[in-house]
Amino acid sequence: MDRVQWVCLLSAELVFVLTRAPDILVVCKSRKQRTSGERVRVDAGLRRSLIIEFLVFVPASAALVLLLAPLYLGRVTGGADRSEVYALVGVVSYGFPFAGLKRVVTNMALRTLRDFAAIAAEPVKAEVLAEPTREDRAP
Repeated sequence: MDRVQWVCLLSAELVFVLTRAPDILVVCKSRKQRTSGERVRVDAGLRRSLIIEFLVFVPASAALVLLLAPLYLGRVTGGADRSEVYALVGVVSYGFPFAGLKRVVTNMALRTLRDFAAIAAEPVKAEVLAEPTREDRAP
């Protein structure tokens, strides 16, 4: 990797640190310092999520934007390879495509779960309504 690619990656990682600072602070707290909600989030995998995002998704997002950058950077910069421009590309690369893709995948997963819950709820509701109550079983 040359200098401009390192600048792009570094700026993307720094934007990650800034945008996820509240989550990073939660992970850095001791268990006693965390609220009950924070403990639940950490136990549910917040630490692992941050590590994977930092090591996999942010670099992948930056690399994807770097692959696409020559299509539009030549027009914007007049062909000059300027570190400032690639730093900006790194900042943009965190917001797109990673954050956008993450939002789309999360919404799809939630929609799927909601649809599944609606489908599963009908037979369960019918089963619960068909079960005799305590009053029905009492002698």
